Amino acid sequence: MPHNFSRSTLQTMKYCFLDLETTGLEHDRDSLLEVSFIVTDPNLNEITRLDEVVIPTKTPLTPFVTHLTGITPEEVEQNGKSWEQILPEIIEKIGNATIVGHNIDFDIRFLREYGVPLEKNKRIDTHELARILLPGDESFSLEAITQRLRISHEDAHRAMSDVTACIQLWPLLIEKLKTLPREAIPEFSTFFEQSEWAAKELFLRYCGTKPSDSFVSFVEKQESQEPMPEIEDEELKKIEQEHTTFVRVGSTGKSARWISSVAQKVSGKTLIVAPELSFFPAITQIPTPEVLFDAERHLAFWKKREHMDDLETTFWLQCAVRHWLGYRGVHFFNLYLHQRDFWNEVCLESLNHPLFQNIIKERENEKVLLCTPLAWAQLSDIPLIKERMLLVFETELFAEKLLFSSSDTHSLRPFGEQTETSFFVAGFVKEVIEQILQRSVSAFPERVLLHGGKTYPQFAQALRTISETLEPVAQWLENPETGLVRWTSYFPETGTLTFSAWHPQNWRKLQQKSNAQKALLCLRHDGGESNAFCRVFLGRQDGFFLEKKELQSQGELVIPQGLVSSKSPDFSPFCAQKIRELAEERDHSHWIAAGFSSLTTLKNVGGLLQETPPEECTVIGEKLAGGDTKMLSKLCNQEKAVLLLQKLQSPLVENLPFKTFVLQKFPFAPPHPLLEYFKREWKNVEQNFWDVWIIPTVTARLSRAVGQFQNIKTLVVIDPSESSPWGKTVLKNAFPFFSKKE
Repeated sequence: MPHNFSRSTLQTMKYCFLDLETTGLEHDRDSLLEVSFIVTDPNLNEITRLDEVVIPTKTPLTPFVTHLTGITPEEVEQNGKSWEQILPEIIEKIGNATIVGHNIDFDIRFLREYGVPLEKNKRIDTHELARILLPGDESFSLEAITQRLRISHEDAHRAMSDVTACIQLWPLLIEKLKTLPREAIPEFSTFFEQSEWAAKELFLRYCGTKPSDSFVSFVEKQESQEPMPEIEDEELKKIEQEHTTFVRVGSTGKSARWISSVAQKVSGKTLIVAPELSFFPAITQIPTPEVLFDAERHLAFWKKREHMDDLETTFWLQCAVRHWLGYRGVHFFNLYLHQRDFWNEVCLESLNHPLFQNIIKERENEKVLLCTPLAWAQLSDIPLIKERMLLVFETELFAEKLLFSSSDTHSLRPFGEQTETSFFVAGFVKEVIEQILQRSVSAFPERVLLHGGKTYPQFAQALRTISETLEPVAQWLENPETGLVRWTSYFPETGTLTFSAWHPQNWRKLQQKSNAQKALLCLRHDGGESNAFCRVFLGRQDGFFLEKKELQSQGELVIPQGLVSSKSPDFSPFCAQKIRELAEERDHSHWIAAGFSSLTTLKNVGGLLQETPPEECTVIGEKLAGGDTKMLSKLCNQEKAVLLLQKLQSPLVENLPFKTFVLQKFPFAPPHPLLEYFKREWKNVEQNFWDVWIIPTVTARLSRAVGQFQNIKTLVVIDPSESSPWGKTVLKNAFPFFSKKE
């Protein structure tokens, strides 16, 4: 029987709790820097251990890696050993033990690359177990979990510290497993027979061996206690009278609370539409079917597979536990990278599903509801949506979502293993994409606008041989209708090809539906008298303009002298020096946020700052600290800090004491074929695409990035484009109450 087999297996099993430090993330390119592990019996009694610093042989030890790990060049010189020197001892001590660690596949890839034969060793990932057993946690990084559970982890990012933290975490995860009832996992024993996942032995032995009353989340949700801002009676009357009200907003948190207050106080029912729902934590959301869990499809996910690999097993169990707890929305399921593809197999497929219809019925009497722009576009025909007043938060982003949501996309990814697909992709890339580009495709993704009147009948017929589901794409290629805009996206790394089509008629239908509803539109740019952006991209004519100065930040705009182009080799040193100067001239309670357009620039500047750091100041890189929650938990322990950002958007940072924001580059969106089409078309009718689209959306992104830090008093711009006419317009629109310091 599987249960008895599990018991005997665990009695003889050895665990190797393991962690590495490396000079980078690429196992075939970067160097091992530290190897630490402790081999134990099933009761966690130590059998043997190893803890060695390794002399790097590929990429070198950099100042930033030293900052991240604490491993210095001096330590490597004094204590470092060559890999050849310690390899035999590593192989002997690990033996046939089950490898255990947090995100352990990363470590296993490195060790195998360096000659440790782990092909036959089982592996258990505590990160996977945590995702299953800690359903309420916001982060599953080792640092975040150990901090939450008060596990000693004082020297995080040194390998042995992570090993000992993982050993302490292990029995706590087992205790959670003991209180998880077996009935939470459908067809318990049968399911585990179908998987080779090493951690299944733990489930077979421990699951449901204690009362389940204690199986609750480790995280207690805390809602903001900030009071709602007051609204003047005259403002409220005007908002209720006008069909369209425009309002300038600024600070994200303040503006979100003001919108919430308006939604509660106007007569009638309202719907807040926002790209980021987390800024409205207390308001009931309207989901779409795609974000709701379907228990029947969840069972089918398993039943249609003869074998479940580790990734599929973890995902299935993660869903089973959350379903047993009564969770329905995808935001409770903590999806991770590859799991987003799996979700498509377990979510609702239709608006007509009884579960979705019940949810809509439950929401009917709610005074205020909340949804995303894409949810509004999908559900705009149902009475629950169309009979309410719209309060659109971050209108520019709403307009952008509507523009792209009216496109139809089909991917060849599901058919990637078919020979016909491989031939099709190779031919289409060579004969179409490269011909349009007039060059070979690069290693990076390419998005290419297909010629408006040209047809591709031979490729249309080839698509039909791959799958009948690709018939719409075949028709686009064979005989595109008037007005249809088509483009293709190619991802060389995976060989994936997608086709997209957009028709202005579909877009206008969404605009008409939006126009049918009374609305308050929150803008981050200055629409001016013509308000061309809203007229063109939302179809909204002029309405009542409400200026809410108290929602917008006031401060100082600083333009340093001698700005350097981001293409210059001197750019990163210039950025690092300016940030260092700012940090040193500010008081000890002053935090600085710096936004970068690329991870490469962020790494370069971060490394330079670590070589000569500002006095008594911690430098943290958003993309280099293991996730937002881990980074923010580190920030909370600092008195003075510099935060290097790439794309962080989170209500968690709103109340942190950042007072200075450094803008490296104006936040342009990546080029897109649909916008390329608009630019061409408008040029023919002498319409300025830059003024109508680019400046409003760049203004909105910049205002949003800075607006999430409600305490900002100084904006430092180091992008030379600030001196251009459009650059000056963007800064004026985004920060009308910032005074320029000469």
